[in-house]
Amino acid sequence: MEMNRTGIIVACVVAIAIVAVAAAALLLTQEKSSEYRSSDSTGRLMIMGNANNDDYLDQSDVDTLEKLRGTSDWARDHPLADADNDGSITDADIDMVKRMVKREAMDIYYAYS
Repeated sequence: MEMNRTGIIVACVVAIAIVAVAAAALLLTQEKSSEYRSSDSTGRLMIMGNANNDDYLDQSDVDTLEKLRGTSDWARDHPLADADNDGSITDADIDMVKRMVKREAMDIYYAYS
C-alpha cells in the first residue's frame, strides 16, 4: 500500500512538472501581438521606415509599405512610413526598409520630437 502511494505522488509531481514546462515554453515562444502600437514618443528612437509604428523594423513594415505605396493619406496613421523622408511612399522606401531589416550599413532618417 505504501509503495502504491509513493508511485501516485511521483506521478503527480512528474505531471505537474510537465505542465509547468509546457506552459513556460508556450509563454516564451508566443509571437508578439500585432496590436502593439506605441503612441508615447518619450525615449523612443523614431526611425523613418517603422511603417506600422510598433518600434520594430521587420517584414511587417515592408508589408505595410507595400500597401501604402502610391497613396497620399498615409502620414496621419503611419507617420514614420517614409523611410527616405522624401514625402511619398515609393519603391525606394520599401527597398530601404528591406535593407534595414537585413541590417545593412546605411544612413537612416529619424524623427525628432
